[in-house]
Amino acid sequence: MALERTRILLTVAGTLWTLTQLVLILTLGVAARLRDLALRLSGNRWVQGFAFVFLLVLLLGLCDLPLAIYGHHAALGYGLSVQGWGSWFGDRAKVLGLEWLIGGLLTMLMFW
Repeated sequence: MALERTRILLTVAGTLWTLTQLVLILTLGVAARLRDLALRLSGNRWVQGFAFVFLLVLLLGLCDLPLAIYGHHAALGYGLSVQGWGSWFGDRAKVLGLEWLIGGLLTMLMFW
């Protein structure tokens, strides 16, 4: 029962937090600053697109990190995971790389 409550709490909190992040990124002008930074990096549209997506994915990943850490801690506590923290962070880095690659390609497809 406690594990299910934790899972539901993480799911609801994660969804609400993601929506809040996106609204804050737009209303506070963070997306515009990320765009400006990507534009300063290069004149090439591909580099700009991939730079913007990388910065956005990195920002969202860092904001989601506390909930993800808590989720992994709970999984370890209930014996659902035996993965150590080092490999867990390594897997998070791989996910970040895949999100960057796929997100960048989708962004460039939209520009095309």
